[in-house]
Amino acid sequence: MKAIQRWILDNILSSFTVHTHAYGFVKERNIKDNAIAHTKKKLVLNIDIKNFFPSIKFEHVFYIFYDHGYTKELSYSLASLTTFKGFLPQGAPSSPCIANILCNTMDKRLLALATKMNANYSRYADDITISGDENIRDYIDTIKSIIINEGFDINYRKLRLQTNKNMQEVTGLIVNEGVKVKRKYKKRLEQHIYYCTKFGVYSHLQKIEAESKSYFKEYLYGMANFIKMIEPDEGMKFLKKLDDLNWGN
Repeated sequence: MKAIQRWILDNILSSFTVHTHAYGFVKERNIKDNAIAHTKKKLVLNIDIKNFFPSIKFEHVFYIFYDHGYTKELSYSLASLTTFKGFLPQGAPSSPCIANILCNTMDKRLLALATKMNANYSRYADDITISGDENIRDYIDTIKSIIINEGFDINYRKLRLQTNKNMQEVTGLIVNEGVKVKRKYKKRLEQHIYYCTKFGVYSHLQKIEAESKSYFKEYLYGMANFIKMIEPDEGMKFLKKLDDLNWGN
């Protein structure tokens, strides 16, 4: 089924329009691109869509294909192949692209509102960000009403209005002054490298009760490469330290 969904993604869905301000699961766009527009702002508003994929139903997916000129029969078949129990399944290769396509109207509406506010707008999957000046406070109810009107629910526990007097985050990245990785994330990698250098890799794995983790090396390089994507110079320093480790001990 995943192979079929991948085929639908590559041969059908990839030709559909995805909004320019949608950054999640889009080729040549990434989490850093999503955060860049929100640096050095007085206010950063984060709104999380609740149950993002499950809130997209079979009929929504059906009309994606039908409205693009596919017959009712083919649209039904394609929607059946890309949904599960009447909803968009999380983890399916085709689901992120379908969700982005369905959010196109919402993205247009929220971008138009942000432009009116002289603010910036972006969406990374279910994570919506609007940043700008103090007047954002006056439009929060309007922003929420647009999201609800487009058929989505809001996770109010994750709704945050962040001022520049405190740490401002966008999809886990710090945006107060440029885009940076959280210090906590870098500190965790630093500690792993320190203990691997001091005691040896295997002894460190025993210490943290993870000696069976054969992917530990890849895990650390993955962390370093993520830092490199966001902060190239910092990432290169971590990669150099990992290269210098004796992975055989």
